Amino acid sequence: MVRRTQLGGGGESVGRDNRSGPAASTRRLRHRGVAPTGPDADAGLRVDELTVRFGGLTALDQVSLEVAPHEVVGLIGPNGAGKTTLFNAITGFVRPTHGTITWQGRPLRRHRAHHLGRLGIARTLQGVGLWPGLTVLENVACGAQPSLHADLASALTGTWRSSHEEGRVNEEAATLLAELGVAEWANRLPGALPYGVQKRVALARALISRPRLLLLDEPASGLSSADMEELSGRIRRLRQEMSVLLVEHHMDLVMATCDRIVVLNFGEVVATGTPAEVQASPEVTVAYLGEPVDVAVTGSPAGPPVGGAVPAATEGAGGSGRARGQTGSDDAAG
Repeated sequence: MVRRTQLGGGGESVGRDNRSGPAASTRRLRHRGVAPTGPDADAGLRVDELTVRFGGLTALDQVSLEVAPHEVVGLIGPNGAGKTTLFNAITGFVRPTHGTITWQGRPLRRHRAHHLGRLGIARTLQGVGLWPGLTVLENVACGAQPSLHADLASALTGTWRSSHEEGRVNEEAATLLAELGVAEWANRLPGALPYGVQKRVALARALISRPRLLLLDEPASGLSSADMEELSGRIRRLRQEMSVLLVEHHMDLVMATCDRIVVLNFGEVVATGTPAEVQASPEVTVAYLGEPVDVAVTGSPAGPPVGGAVPAATEGAGGSGRARGQTGSDDAAG
């Protein structure tokens, strides 16, 4: 059993002042969706004792975390640790077996993916997920659809209300593409774009919904070092407008960007704290490198010294939930 560790408090404000970036570089957003009400309206995301089982497979085991308003929280762990499963539970793709998810003081029980826009939540995918038959501009504009007010009849008949809203959304999409430096691709199809450009388009599609909570699932995969540096700065600036929950395997990006980090392994939270605290955590080292074991030499001159400590064999970047019977890709179990 992996031991849970709660590292030192105070992580929420660490590095906030010198990470915020220039305010002028991020356009002020007027959030779409239903405005929260009540005494907990300013609360962020809270996950309490969340458990997800698929038959006999436990993908998440009593996972708890919080994302405060205007905070960037990193969610890391080896392949199969449960990261994507947690995202799927938060966004309504997966029903939890046990536990609660609370967003801005309201429990999320039977929400679905198409409810996210009105809840003020947006998500990107591990893959870009762009529609190949739509232009870049159209792909981004589609991100605003869940929070639009024109009904189906207005859209089909092309009434003034529908046309006015469509024009406004297209202007917003063009503005976002310009801010992300990809305006020149607006009328191209996604298949003609470099991968780094596709990732920016996917981010623009999430941002056009003006979320209060942005879930980023491996946004730096496939990006160059320069693109990752730009992405880190942009996420820090987005903090002025929203909360961000970030799943990422590039540790340099996570350490430079996040206020706090939560580490999953075998579907459990094994550590949480500031980047410096997580880096120093022995539980994190075990999660990624495995437990040291004694290996006896059987006469091979190339073997390690008798009784020498070496990391236990692990998969990929480190330990995996598959040690408890998990199978399949990281998308299936996190």
